Amino acid sequence: MADDVRSTTQPLPVKIAIMEIWYRCAGVAGGVLEQAKAVEAEWLRRTERALGFLLLKCFGPFGLM
Repeated sequence: MADDVRSTTQPLPVKIAIMEIWYRCAGVAGGVLEQAKAVEAEWLRRTERALGFLLLKCFGPFGLM
């Protein structure tokens, strides 16, 4: 994309605007990806706690109860 912008005959302000839009979109996409990772990590933490609680309730601290 950057090569395409540099090789055009567009005036400099247009090139700058295109690059700003491109980098902003890339930043938003990166932010969405980071947010998805955080949500997945939180889900895994909660699931692990819930499974631990259920195993403790079902089997107790000393085996099957």
